[in-house]
Amino acid sequence: MSDWYTDADSIEMSFHEMCEGMEIKRIEFFGKLYGSGSQYHKFLTWLNADTAYNKQGWTFTGYSALMHTIKSIDVIALDDYNAQHPKGTSLNDITIYTL
Repeated sequence: MSDWYTDADSIEMSFHEMCEGMEIKRIEFFGKLYGSGSQYHKFLTWLNADTAYNKQGWTFTGYSALMHTIKSIDVIALDDYNAQHPKGTSLNDITIYTL
């Protein structure tokens, strides 16, 4: 069960350099939060059948779920990334999304 639901109105991406030159991008969602004590949170957990974990796993403090389904993400280069991806072009062909 989620501790929070986020009604996202913005996304922030940050970059982290990893070993062997691999670059990791972290995406965070920001917006109005509905905590586990609110009536709207109770409604959303019922609506999404988010009432219990169905298998053993990690316990996360402050775990948040998005209220709305993400239908698409398009990553656009703010600067020239490389010769194939100049400023303003999509980076989706070289982007991997993981959860």
